[in-house]
Amino acid sequence: MRHGGHADGRDRDGAAGYCRRVGRTSHFDPASGRQRLRLPRVVGLVPFLGIGTTSPDGLLTLSGADTPQLRIANPADGTATLRLSREGSPAEWGVYRYGSAGSDRFCVGIIGTSEPFCIAADGRVGIGTATPVSALEVNGSVSIGSKFAGDVGGFHMNVNNYSGAVKHVLSATPDGNQTVNGHVQYSWDESTHTGLLHLGHDGYDGVGKVMTVASAGGVGIGTTAPSARLEVADNTTYAGVKIRNTDATTTNRWTVLDLRNADDSSLLQLGLVGKGGRAGASQGDAWDSAYVDAYGKDLVLATENANSIRFFTSGGPQANERMRIAAAGNVGIGTTAPAAKLHVSGGEVGSSAGLAQITQAAATNYPTLVVKQTTGGGNANMDQGLVVDVAGSNTGTGNALHVYGQGASRFVVQNGGNVGIGASNPAARLDVAGDIAFSGLLKQGGIDTRYDYPFYRVSTNQYGDISGGVRTGWSNNTGVSWSIYRYINTGTPRASRDAEEKEILTAMGQAGAQHFQPTIVVAKVEWGSALGWTTFPNQIWASGTVTFGAYTKLLTGTALTGYWADGMTTSWGLCGSSWGPVAPGTYIHAHPASSGPGSALVVWPAVVSGRFPLDRANPRWGYFRWMDP
Repeated sequence: MRHGGHADGRDRDGAAGYCRRVGRTSHFDPASGRQRLRLPRVVGLVPFLGIGTTSPDGLLTLSGADTPQLRIANPADGTATLRLSREGSPAEWGVYRYGSAGSDRFCVGIIGTSEPFCIAADGRVGIGTATPVSALEVNGSVSIGSKFAGDVGGFHMNVNNYSGAVKHVLSATPDGNQTVNGHVQYSWDESTHTGLLHLGHDGYDGVGKVMTVASAGGVGIGTTAPSARLEVADNTTYAGVKIRNTDATTTNRWTVLDLRNADDSSLLQLGLVGKGGRAGASQGDAWDSAYVDAYGKDLVLATENANSIRFFTSGGPQANERMRIAAAGNVGIGTTAPAAKLHVSGGEVGSSAGLAQITQAAATNYPTLVVKQTTGGGNANMDQGLVVDVAGSNTGTGNALHVYGQGASRFVVQNGGNVGIGASNPAARLDVAGDIAFSGLLKQGGIDTRYDYPFYRVSTNQYGDISGGVRTGWSNNTGVSWSIYRYINTGTPRASRDAEEKEILTAMGQAGAQHFQPTIVVAKVEWGSALGWTTFPNQIWASGTVTFGAYTKLLTGTALTGYWADGMTTSWGLCGSSWGPVAPGTYIHAHPASSGPGSALVVWPAVVSGRFPLDRANPRWGYFRWMDP
């Protein structure tokens, strides 16, 4: 054994070799009960100790061929087998060897505090834990690469294990930006036994968890609580989901979304259809249109809670709504409130395109428009409902419009302008095969042809003779009384007439008349209560249609209603109504009713045969002399 010597390995005399023994080389330590080896400290010498070698080259050199070079035994667990210290530092590191059953391990740590690094007998390594259960278990953070913002040229990754709901976190941070990092985090809720896996980026618009995978299998992007297999939530200006094809020259169909059955057969495809490359086409320009394709199945569009299905063009849902299917099933084109099964509104003023067009590609024997009833047999093209056919040539003989009903021609409009109703080949402007019934006026050259008919008065005393409060030839109910109000004589120029005369003559259609016959008698009728009938010309025996008429003005109270007083107001005007046709010899009492007391002025009340025009704005009611006693 060699000890002592100069720093260059020589003895005091400068000769190489063993030093002589100086003082004690060993002593018994009564505190521990062990024999200890102690090397004396000799001033100016650096002691080298060699065991199993005569040439130590360090403070301690061990050498042995067949046996362990150094064996340090400690009979108890939990005490440092090897202690490492540094002068001037209070911390002392220890090397521990545990040998208890099930916890055989080697650990390194600061004596009296913790054991941050352990290797189990089976090779498992623990950092921050003395009992690793995995090949490598880290209790704390793991950094790979440079850790601080000032460290350039690296990248670091942290792996954390937290207590509580969040179990594991894996994060990665680029150098130079400690606040922007990506992370993988797993959290577990012990009460519900559910877990969430989060993939995040702390700098993503302030949202820490960009994607989440729930233990039930749901994936959330922008949400940490997905309620479906895939749920995307976004409150930014980015598109929620974008799928892009960069082929600008394709002529094929590209399926973006393919929904399939359990047997892998397609149910629904959404995608794009290309129209081929073209000169100057930029990326994405080759895609001509989008498509929705249901494979052998119905395509169902549905809403809930009484909502509509709406269609937009030229700007999307913020711009122009073109069509909607309302909750009740009505379809609106150009209107947001369709009032029928099909409601079309709009069209350009002066446009030859019209509001709606139905066009056949070529002349056929089939109708252009078919309106059918829902049941019934017969010819599917003609027999049921209404069939509209636009056919024929551009000459005057061709049919521009042909309407069929129940298998027969019902209405024809020829190119030349002739119209046939019940006549398939009309020979005049209007050719009707059958009877005609109408309630308006039949005019010739703008003149009502009914004025050419002979009208006969079938009531008495249209003139206005009154005696004892009763109109001659008439009957009064209790409380009804007639009197002469005034006369309007012929021969007086209009300028000389008073305002009331002008008002009455104007209402009678004689605003500029100076001469007329007979003298106009303005009578006044009064009634004192509500009456089912008031006054009427004595019984009338009529046939066919009759007309009741008079010029009236309400003075006080409530107006008379019905018969010759129908339409009475507080202004002068023509009143009346028509009946019929009635059976021959029908007995008529033309008596208006009242709902309360009142009074009115009356001129020329009468009943005439036929349906006389009663046009208040263009009055033609006159004095009918026929049968006047």
